[in-house]
Amino acid sequence: MKASKQLHWQHGAVALYAEIHLDVESSQGERQELTIAQPVPPQYSGAIQFAVNLFVETYGWQDSALANLDVTVLSIKGVPGDTTLCAIAYVTFQAICDAFNRDGELSFSFNRGSGTFSINLPSVG
Repeated sequence: MKASKQLHWQHGAVALYAEIHLDVESSQGERQELTIAQPVPPQYSGAIQFAVNLFVETYGWQDSALANLDVTVLSIKGVPGDTTLCAIAYVTFQAICDAFNRDGELSFSFNRGSGTFSINLPSVG
């Protein structure tokens, strides 16, 4: 499934911008696979991997089809100096959530008023 997400936010001199386009499928194997189709800074690939792992941790225990994913990043954009790694992780996580019809804001949210990110893992029990 193809999915995309963008984040544009600015408050005074502080700005966040990140955009991702990806293809994501439930993996038939026993592990996740992440492919990034364009050269990106190493920290971007770390943020993308974090988002994939967070999605699997958040939803994989509820649905075994989401326990392993094949994710191909088709394109990613950010503004060096303005884009935080959280913004890259956020758009990646939200795009994967959109692909599987999940409300990602419940788990990884962005507050447009303050420009802050929050991660809320589900409680078990």
